[in-house]
Amino acid sequence: FKMADAPAIFDMDQLTLRIRRVWLDEIVAGRKTVEGRAGPLSKFESEAGKPVLFLCDEDLREPQHFAARVGAVRHHASLAEYLAKEGWERVAPQCGSPAAALAAYVEVYPEEYVAAVGGICALEIILPEALAPTPAAASAAASGHAAGAGGGAGAEAGLGAQ
Repeated sequence: FKMADAPAIFDMDQLTLRIRRVWLDEIVAGRKTVEGRAGPLSKFESEAGKPVLFLCDEDLREPQHFAARVGAVRHHASLAEYLAKEGWERVAPQCGSPAAALAAYVEVYPEEYVAAVGGICALEIILPEALAPTPAAASAAASGHAAGAGGGAGAEAGLGAQ
């Protein structure tokens, strides 16, 4: 996913979300199926069903991007509610535990910030059909049998600021 390919898919009206590489890799692998963004439902509800471009520019020599689609958009009052209702395995699968997932999110979105901006929205990530995991692969990943599933220290934060 090289930035040189981006002009063909980049649209100024399209939702573009900056994201850290570790989280982008989980999305591309189909393990991270929900993206959290701080703010009220009104900020994101109109994005349901529309394209989204995830952009990682940590390495400016080789920025990465990934195009997907936003599925449902749901709102939660706090990070704890977000992780409990969405399932930490869907929002931060590389963290390995609910506590590590919460720590990763708090590093990016402190609890006070989430409260001040009106909560956190859960954006379902719909992969391009050609990349969507097969039911057998999704089942294996959910049970922790897929290579790389559930690994990682969780100390590295994930989301980039918008």
